[in-house]
Amino acid sequence: MTFAEAVQSGLKNYFQIVGLASRREYWYFQLFVLLVGVVASTLDSVVFPLPSDASLLDQFLKSPISLTTQLGLLIPQITIMGRRFRDVGFSAKWLFLWLVTVGFGVLVAFAYSSVEAMGQSGTLEGSLNVLGYLAPALTISAGIQIFFFILTLQPSKSGPQGNRFAEGYDPTRDPKSDSFNPDIQDWQPRL
Repeated sequence: MTFAEAVQSGLKNYFQIVGLASRREYWYFQLFVLLVGVVASTLDSVVFPLPSDASLLDQFLKSPISLTTQLGLLIPQITIMGRRFRDVGFSAKWLFLWLVTVGFGVLVAFAYSSVEAMGQSGTLEGSLNVLGYLAPALTISAGIQIFFFILTLQPSKSGPQGNRFAEGYDPTRDPKSDSFNPDIQDWQPRL
């Protein structure tokens, strides 16, 4: 699959999580999203310049081209990741782990706002309060992201290899019983 075909497939299957996405298709689409993000942020800096001391929230909210572009590409990124998970034999339901990350983000935001409301912003006590929420949240979220990254790097798994989402899957057949067939190999790496 070429870069153009991967982009076309990712945008054509905007809301479709059913199906499969090869490694090449997934990573080409991620490259496309990165390139579009760079172009959009460059346009934002030219059309909507911000002062150098602008807060992070101002930089985020006052970049309408980048914000619109990234929100527009969020759904196809999620659906292509779900198709990639299915291509390696995992259910797209694993994407719900992102809700844990979002939940921790909301918890940290509430902790930060409560520290500011109590007037402890910039103090050691306020920083420790926020860090008490931030450290476990970042650790768990990083673990989830690493798990997702490893899944997207896995090679495709065919139906005869035991992928229940791929064509040719037979739930009554044991994929390990065909060990002498050169066309059907175990997709797990051997150590």
